[in-house]
Amino acid sequence: MRYTLKLNGTFNLEDTRNFEAYLQGFLSRNYLGFVDRDMTKVCYVDEETGSKNITDKIPTHSLIYIDVPDRENAFNELLEIIDEIGVPLGSVLQNEEVTIPVGTLSQIEVNYTFDTAKNIKKKVDKLEDKLECDYLDELCVVSHSYIFGKEVRYFLYVVDVDISLPIIEAFLENQKEITNMDIKTSRSGYGIAHRYFSVLRRRYKVENIKLWESVKDIYQGASEEDIDALLKEYPNIPGSLIDLLKIIDGTWDTNHEKGLVNLPVFTTVEAEIPLNLLSAKQMIINKELAKKPIINRIANMGVEFDKFISNDLENIHVLPLAYSEPEYDSCELYIDFHPSNEGDYGQIIVYSQDDNSYCTASKSLDEFLLDMLNNDFYDMFQKITKNEKFDVDDSEEEYDDLEEAAESIFWEFAKTTYKDIKEFNKDLKKYMKSMEEAITIAELKEIVLEEREIIIAYEAWIEEVSQLKENEVLELEDGETLLEEEKEDGLWQVTILARLKSEAKKGFALGELMMKAHNQMANKELFDYVHFEGFDYLGQETEVKGLVERAEGLPVFEVNLGS
Repeated sequence: MRYTLKLNGTFNLEDTRNFEAYLQGFLSRNYLGFVDRDMTKVCYVDEETGSKNITDKIPTHSLIYIDVPDRENAFNELLEIIDEIGVPLGSVLQNEEVTIPVGTLSQIEVNYTFDTAKNIKKKVDKLEDKLECDYLDELCVVSHSYIFGKEVRYFLYVVDVDISLPIIEAFLENQKEITNMDIKTSRSGYGIAHRYFSVLRRRYKVENIKLWESVKDIYQGASEEDIDALLKEYPNIPGSLIDLLKIIDGTWDTNHEKGLVNLPVFTTVEAEIPLNLLSAKQMIINKELAKKPIINRIANMGVEFDKFISNDLENIHVLPLAYSEPEYDSCELYIDFHPSNEGDYGQIIVYSQDDNSYCTASKSLDEFLLDMLNNDFYDMFQKITKNEKFDVDDSEEEYDDLEEAAESIFWEFAKTTYKDIKEFNKDLKKYMKSMEEAITIAELKEIVLEEREIIIAYEAWIEEVSQLKENEVLELEDGETLLEEEKEDGLWQVTILARLKSEAKKGFALGELMMKAHNQMANKELFDYVHFEGFDYLGQETEVKGLVERAEGLPVFEVNLGS
């Protein structure tokens, strides 16, 4: 079955090709067909279409043709994938029989002028990269700029206008080189909660498909009646919570029409325990019940609390948001409507049995959801997987996440050494784009290895053994040494083992692993073999002289290089 995706927005041909590649990755992973790249068209306001860019015009939309298997639920699966990717307001998916709106991203158009046209492309790229990577992060899904002399038209497609707009305005107003700033918005009607759940669902399909399959046909959104009842109890409830409950009305042993739903949807960096969302009814039922343990713990048990939480126990006013399941240490998440003078109305507070304390996790629910997205849900999925409740067979544990993620990476190793992961991720993203492939910063932040320490093996040419770094040794047979006469053109061809350690306690993110592997090779000669072709798991190494000596061993991965 052939479908046409009308991708609304200012996507030129290069941007459209990047989107195609990203979409094809999702389709392939779900065995859901392919994009017919020969048919893709970029369209302009006067209805001109074609497979080439028109440099003096801004596109209005693109047409992408998708061939999907003729099987039950294939169309719904395709809709779900497009929702998880995120496309701009006004986009539609259609065939001869149906036309379905699929746009969930809002558009923010910023028009501004630079003081000079000199080096303007470089200045625009630097300014907008900083805004998107350092300030907006997961709020901005995609963006494009068009330059006409000194004037710039900058289009950002964001998950939530209300959160993004103040950030964009504050950032650009501080840029002395630009003037005549004008901002327009087109709201999709969707916000941070919708994006949060879409990405959460996508991550479950990768990290714990068995658990997701157990609830995907059961969960439902809250009724208008239940939402109205909740608003009577909490008139100032955040809009993002209402939006989230309308999507999924509770996951804490919650009764839905078709059965019980138990599904962690939050965690906190403070407690590191998966947390399940209460339903609207459960929030109301637990309104008064939630106060008693808080008062008892603080007044009678000496539980500590930070300066942002009020010590006025008689006037506690909290909304119970999420609780841990019995399999974990007790952990509770609340929205606080009576903070201290130093706190924020609507702040998120967390109780952790392990730390025996209450502390503030975020200034608001919106900030909390965004923080979870920006940090790839912290280690929530690793905690879930380790819980015996979900019946994960450790004997089958492989390194599929790493190997599958690496298959989609295009990269060329060079002599540059990186110290900043953000700079590396930006360069990797740009290189992928130059190869007409796409990857997001969020994907580069995904944890692909739970281990904090591993060994990588790679081939290179060296002139002196002193080129080895402190964390490297040569792979040699017992008693073998390098002899001068074995050099070719003054170089030895060798296999090098390097011990890498992640900076994060939850393990290696894809971007960090790629950067650390790149830095190991930066001072070696690779000749034409500079193109990354994936990681292969070689097994566990328990003893390598000068590198490893531990009974449990370390996993070893070969870095495959091609010309």
